[in-house]
Amino acid sequence: MSHQLTKRGLHHDSLGQNQKFSLKDWSNNNQLKSRISCDQQKLADRVICEASRVIDETKEITNKFKKETDYRLEERIAHIAFTVEELREQKRFGEKEQEILKDMKNRIEHAIDSIRSDALVVCEKCIIMRENRTGIDNVDDDVEKSLRKERETILGTLSILDNLLTETIEQIRKVRAAIYLLDRDLANKESSLHIDQQNLVLRENQIDMKIYEGKMDLDPFNSTVLEWTRETTKNIELCKQEIKCAMSLRSYVEIFLKQAVEDISNHFNRTNEQFRLRMEEMRYAKIKLEGLHCGTANQVNDLTRNITTLEKELAEKERYVALSQMRLGNRAQRIGIELCKDKAHDTLIRELIALKDTYQKLSHMIDQVHSVILIRKL
Repeated sequence: MSHQLTKRGLHHDSLGQNQKFSLKDWSNNNQLKSRISCDQQKLADRVICEASRVIDETKEITNKFKKETDYRLEERIAHIAFTVEELREQKRFGEKEQEILKDMKNRIEHAIDSIRSDALVVCEKCIIMRENRTGIDNVDDDVEKSLRKERETILGTLSILDNLLTETIEQIRKVRAAIYLLDRDLANKESSLHIDQQNLVLRENQIDMKIYEGKMDLDPFNSTVLEWTRETTKNIELCKQEIKCAMSLRSYVEIFLKQAVEDISNHFNRTNEQFRLRMEEMRYAKIKLEGLHCGTANQVNDLTRNITTLEKELAEKERYVALSQMRLGNRAQRIGIELCKDKAHDTLIRELIALKDTYQKLSHMIDQVHSVILIRKL
């Protein structure tokens, strides 16, 4: 209607200022303007009522969402705070286990250095020194076997300790990696906790509050709550698993170190016992050989005296042989029929034969005594 009136007014203007209207036109125009005014007033009242309702409704919705947001922020802050505390506690456990593993690593290194510089050196020195034995004394006795067994035990222990040292260093690395993941997760959650705590204390009537006019998205997200929880749980479980593995490794290392010390000590004592028995055996053999040596020396002296006696007897027999030969030579100078084979001749012949046989026996006995003396001296 107002549009038609406007068009009519324009039409009237176009007709000119001198146009005349009837009283009815004037009355209709007044009634029209009155109705338009009433309609606009009613519209204004409805708009005012609607605006008041919308204001109340939006205020209620705004307050409702703000309360819900504050509640969700408080809930989230409590959740993050609990998770942060759980991460800190697990991190303390991991750092404690890491320090224990470092101490264990130092113990293993000390054990390796001690065994290699003490037990192994002593054992190998004993083996090398026993190689200097000469002659029949260089025998593969129980001491030699015990030393070789002790050396094998020491080398086997060192090999296992080297492997345990490698495993311990690797376990320290794994625990450190798990702690790093906890640290990173903890730093991120502490940052999130700080942001949410700041958001919770923000108020709409603050001086620096204004509408965001930037181009960055205000609703970004990289994960869901389930993924967020799963990631933290995975880091905590990983740390727990590495701590469990570290505890198992430490338990095994403790048992092995105790067993290694016991085995090496037992072999050391067993070798010392073999040394003691061998030294007693050698001491007994030495005493026995010294007694035999003394007897042999006496026998050699007796044999030497016997040789002197035999040589004197041999010299005496040589004189008797010379006497018999001279007698036979003299009797061989008889002339003619006087050179007969009488009883004196037969007796001289028998005497010479007996003296030569006695001479040979004495010479053989002297040689035999010399041989016995030479053997005794050897």
